[in-house]
Amino acid sequence: MENSVKIGNIFERKVYKLLEDELKNNRLFVNPNYCKLYHKKGYFSKDRQSNIIVDISMEVFLPGANEYSLLIIVECKNYKHSVPVDDVEEFFAKIQQISGANIKGIVVTTNSFQQGALNFSKSKGLGLIRILDENKLKWVLKRAVTGLITYEEIEKSKSNIYDGLITENYSNNQIDFLSFVNEQYSYSAHQFFEYLIKDDINSFGDENAEELICQPGDNLTFVPFVEKEVIEKYSQDILRSIKYQSGIVSIRDISDYLEARDGIKFNYCDSLGYDELGFEILGKISFEPTMIFISKKANENKHREKFTIAHEIGHHILNHMQFMNGEYYAENDFENNNFDVIELEDIKRIEWQANYFASNLLLPKTSIIHELCKILIEDDIRDKGYGALFVDRQECNINNYYKVTNKLKLKFDVSRKAISFRLKNLGLLIDSRDKQT
Repeated sequence: MENSVKIGNIFERKVYKLLEDELKNNRLFVNPNYCKLYHKKGYFSKDRQSNIIVDISMEVFLPGANEYSLLIIVECKNYKHSVPVDDVEEFFAKIQQISGANIKGIVVTTNSFQQGALNFSKSKGLGLIRILDENKLKWVLKRAVTGLITYEEIEKSKSNIYDGLITENYSNNQIDFLSFVNEQYSYSAHQFFEYLIKDDINSFGDENAEELICQPGDNLTFVPFVEKEVIEKYSQDILRSIKYQSGIVSIRDISDYLEARDGIKFNYCDSLGYDELGFEILGKISFEPTMIFISKKANENKHREKFTIAHEIGHHILNHMQFMNGEYYAENDFENNNFDVIELEDIKRIEWQANYFASNLLLPKTSIIHELCKILIEDDIRDKGYGALFVDRQECNINNYYKVTNKLKLKFDVSRKAISFRLKNLGLLIDSRDKQT
């Protein structure tokens, strides 16, 4: 019993910290200047003639008022099983006993909700939130990013959020926040609170509503588009610093340089485990302080190891710590370089940028163009109007493709996949094999 109370208190503090951070950073819909957040505060019950102690409460005040006009009560359930409808009914009965202003209720859990709990909350206007284990996340995003998920994206993801709320063994390696209130689903704490209290705020009058609703401004960040030329310059600056001339790029020299310049720690581990699909994790990065972890077991292929390290370095150089606290790079990411399965455009952009940086770093533009031209001349491979190097399903073109990429592999000590990615982005390789049936 004592241990379960301790675990419950830890979860309550985690939820409190999440709400506190969102509130301080203007990401919780309501203006923090008119809110007070509490852990384990008591509220008077006429039925009991004593205080009811609640897990977390948020009091919302009208401008100039000394008494709150809206009270939000949060109940935390750190269960190893689904939250039953009985618990939600009991929570609703408890908040009905609290005297005073308008009261809204939220149940937060680490697990799922029974279908009956979802139905009951819908009928009573209660909010439900599920927080997934962030240790299983591929991208540990800062909430500024999830706060900017568009309503269109939410609309497309309703069934996914619904499944996440009622399925015990549900997993999602992108998002750790799932919510439902007033017939609305969301990944975003900001949107959830908007759905929860917007009508109440508006009922206080236009002037008060304008004061009470927060204006996020510059505190909400998003992943910007970065020109290819800018990413190229970042890689060139590093290559210049290590006095790179031509041929193979020394990833060890780059690691040593960044360790000295930026204090990055590179850690080579026997294994980093597996992701939720069973693919080996090749590498991962965490920030504050910046640490890059590389799996020796998963990176026995030296080409794979170099690209993994360069990819993680890319997250650091491109300042992705603005948008996430950490990330891991798995075997299927290296094999496919395909992020179309990712739902969030911000994550697609982050990963593409890191991959593009890695290919620029390992295959410098001037060097690879020089070597490609030399090989094409030596082997008398001519542009027939389709590009410098063209491959389709014809044997002659396939042979040329392998002949050229084999020589480039030896010259730069990288994989064929990395070379193909780089040449395509430079417009020097046209690969129409996937387009042909």
